[in-house]
Amino acid sequence: MQIKNEELGIDVVLVELLQHHIEKFTEKMKPNEAMPMPLYRGATIRSAIESGWIHSPAWVVADVNNMKPKAVRWLAGELANIYASSMDVSSFL
Repeated sequence: MQIKNEELGIDVVLVELLQHHIEKFTEKMKPNEAMPMPLYRGATIRSAIESGWIHSPAWVVADVNNMKPKAVRWLAGELANIYASSMDVSSFL
């Protein structure tokens, strides 16, 4: 799956999310629940990187520090939507 926003300079390709990706991401995000929103958004992207979600580009956690805040906000929202949809079973009900 590709996540792209030309205006923000984001072009990310995700791996197919499997259970181990979701488990690792959830473990990393749990301690961050009470963070202020800008920190939480950065943690969302860092957790996705650490959990192996991103196929390309070859980002490391430190790369998030150099992103524009509006790009972090947008990408974190997209990743949150993908996280939620990866567990959606409504189409089977």
